[in-house]
Amino acid sequence: MVQIITAAKEHMERVFEIERDAMSPAWSSKSLLDELSRGDSFFIVAVDDTTEPSPCVLGFAVFRQVGDDGELLKIAVDKPTR
Repeated sequence: MVQIITAAKEHMERVFEIERDAMSPAWSSKSLLDELSRGDSFFIVAVDDTTEPSPCVLGFAVFRQVGDDGELLKIAVDKPTR
């Protein structure tokens, strides 16, 4: 089953792979990690929790709160899941 959860450091290696494959130019791994720790950023991942030994990240999105509004900064899905 696919679940949408808050991203964590253990998801980031797969997020980097999806980012490099889906975007040109891609954000750096440092930029993505910085978003993970920002207080005004919302970083979510879609994971398939049926994969073993651990859930597989299928995609991600990064949003940022700007005043009363939200801004979508980045969204990407791995090729086989698109």
